[in-house]
Amino acid sequence: MESGLTFQGVNRTSTSVNTSVHRTTSMQHTERIKDTITTGNATSTKFSSKGPSKRSLKSQLAQPPYHIFNDDKLSSLSEKTFQEGIKNVAHLLHKRKKIIVLCGAGISVSCGIPDFRSKGGIYDMIDTNDLGLSTPEEIFHFEVFQDDPRPFYKFAGKMLYPNRPHEPSPSHKFLALLEEKKMLLRVYTQNIDGLEEKAGISPKKIVYAHGSLHVSTCLKCGTKVDTEELRDEVLKGNVPYCKKVVGKRRRRGEKTKRTIEIDGNVQVNGNENVEYEPVLCEGVMKPNITFFGEALVDRVRRCLEADQAKADAVIVIGTSLSVAPISKVIKYLRPSIPRILINRAVVIPKHTSGEDEDNDDEDGIDHRDGYLFDAILLGFCDEVTKAVAYVMENNDEGGRKKQKIEASKEKQEPSKNKKRKKITQ
Repeated sequence: MESGLTFQGVNRTSTSVNTSVHRTTSMQHTERIKDTITTGNATSTKFSSKGPSKRSLKSQLAQPPYHIFNDDKLSSLSEKTFQEGIKNVAHLLHKRKKIIVLCGAGISVSCGIPDFRSKGGIYDMIDTNDLGLSTPEEIFHFEVFQDDPRPFYKFAGKMLYPNRPHEPSPSHKFLALLEEKKMLLRVYTQNIDGLEEKAGISPKKIVYAHGSLHVSTCLKCGTKVDTEELRDEVLKGNVPYCKKVVGKRRRRGEKTKRTIEIDGNVQVNGNENVEYEPVLCEGVMKPNITFFGEALVDRVRRCLEADQAKADAVIVIGTSLSVAPISKVIKYLRPSIPRILINRAVVIPKHTSGEDEDNDDEDGIDHRDGYLFDAILLGFCDEVTKAVAYVMENNDEGGRKKQKIEASKEKQEPSKNKKRKKITQ
């Protein structure tokens, strides 16, 4: 497994990752932008524990503060240190059964899907002059869309209908691996591409915080259709309209049936036929993605409320945590659970003040002093998740081998005891 690492200014050639590792003790995030694996307190020789807990699950798991490195001096930063950090992060997650994952555009970039804010990303691609917008962000403002949906559909054709279907990345597959190992509670994704489900994650385990591109809804009557049905109109640069039949009307130019009155009796002249045509709703169709200024789907709130007390770890992957509600989730969850960041840069969520925090956990006091994440793994998401998955798989394989050896020993014990009895007789 190749990785390009930078230690103490010495570059090791590679094509995938350019990372660095060093120790920090209660440092602010802004002072450790170049960290790859960081802990708030890297002085322990093993995972620390606060002692026995009332909860049986907690008694089996490492307790805060979480220490990732074994070498308290870390005087010699090397590839061994990097591997040790990866190994201990995987070990920290090993017995967790209710992991929450918060993910963003960073896990889909390698699939050919640009993120929003990076150079060359979606906002960078929007020609505001051509579309008549003040800022690139306006293309995803609900009021702007309601006023005139043409700029969105003029730009969104390639986003909605790529030339080739996108396939899940190794990061998506890492999330599927967590579910396969029965470690995953929920994935809260800010992505709208649906690749989490395509990677094999159960739909019930996924919360699309910002909606999905795969279904579109009529803003007038609420009819939902597969977005694929709108392909022809959108690729022509047209605004797609709802085709639901809501009534019928007489065709234009048709004469009505004439009625005449003879001797006080009304008679209908049946020689003239009247044809009717369907009346369509013709409301604007909008993809089921949450625009700025639009209410979130209720499933986000319901799942967060249900998961708050259950989660035993949180992993943040490929997101800047700059948009609510995902930006608030870190502080919403219990502070006693480990927090892992996998990203290309250290992130500082805007909403981490705890002002609106409602947390009655028995370990409600945050043990972290001046830091938010217990471990920060910087680099390309795919490379980091592959490294963690590799260690997790090997740990499991080693554990299975150990169980088989122990089982075989147990089977051999009775036969040994029988032989001993014969000898004593």
